[in-house]
Amino acid sequence: MFSNSAIAEKKLEEIPKLFHGTWDTSNEACIQPFSDMRMEIEARVVRYWESQGQVTRVNVENERKLNITFSISGEGESWESFKQFELNTANNTLTINTLEGQQLSKRVRCK
Repeated sequence: MFSNSAIAEKKLEEIPKLFHGTWDTSNEACIQPFSDMRMEIEARVVRYWESQGQVTRVNVENERKLNITFSISGEGESWESFKQFELNTANNTLTINTLEGQQLSKRVRCK
């Protein structure tokens, strides 16, 4: 849960704990030793297969929907990325959208 002040400001410096964990395309992919679609979310970093994104800004739309700005680096390159993370009500499916709402992918929480 967010504190009232965090919701009022709608800006955070970290991804809330509710989103933390390892995510992949399916439960079957989760049990594999590695997957090129696996994503690990921590407070200030998101790790992908061959890149990682440092969180630079988190705007809260609601408890389950965040707009996140990343500084990403991987394979010798760096770029800025903007994504919307949205959890379902059970907190076990993460939909990743563009900031305009176009769905990019869905991932399940690995156990």
